[in-house]
Amino acid sequence: MINISLGFSSKNPIPSIIEGDPFDEAIQNGIRKGIVICSAAGNDGARHKDNPWPLLAPGLFDKVIQPSASDDRMSQIVSIEWNQKTICTINTLLSPHSPPFTKDMSDTPVVDCNYGSAEDFKNLSVKGKIALIARGPKDKPISFSEKNLNAKRAGAIGCVLYNFEDSVIDSSLLSLHTDDQECIPNIGVSGNFAARLKKYLQLGAHLMFQDQDNEVIADFSSAGPC
Repeated sequence: MINISLGFSSKNPIPSIIEGDPFDEAIQNGIRKGIVICSAAGNDGARHKDNPWPLLAPGLFDKVIQPSASDDRMSQIVSIEWNQKTICTINTLLSPHSPPFTKDMSDTPVVDCNYGSAEDFKNLSVKGKIALIARGPKDKPISFSEKNLNAKRAGAIGCVLYNFEDSVIDSSLLSLHTDDQECIPNIGVSGNFAARLKKYLQLGAHLMFQDQDNEVIADFSSAGPC
């Protein structure tokens, strides 16, 4: 087996076979000898108008294996279920230093807790429930660690933090530094997912969790979302 961690891109589609190309010919010679060749997809990001062909050769060449990404260390699969149907399923971002949600936490009631300040929890009943908490506020931000511990003190068993933008919160921001205080399960989702979740919570929907899987295939590639 040969593992190739290099490649080249093009502003035009790269064909799977390039007759006369020494790079392609060398790889095909190896394959004809029974050698398995794996090549990286590259780090050129998602497909967009200035980067229309982000996947790299030689991974695109005929009979070369181009591996997909895994997303095991900081992800957890979560579904919204309503009326006995799965509305959507996503890979959420699991905070570093946070225990994961477990399958037996599915169907747990979810409570909208605004920004997750101590004041926000005063008039809410979250004991044994999951706290849905917004990032921010922008004028007086509260750390994610503080939000998590506020929820824990109020009796919540987990936190779902969502961005004030449609995108997902940057994973580097989700790290929980609690000075040796044990946090409760904590995941981050996009503002878009949170808006959808709130809509279905009003209709009686619930969240479904899966136990952590060490072999999760990422829901993205360098060519963009699958």
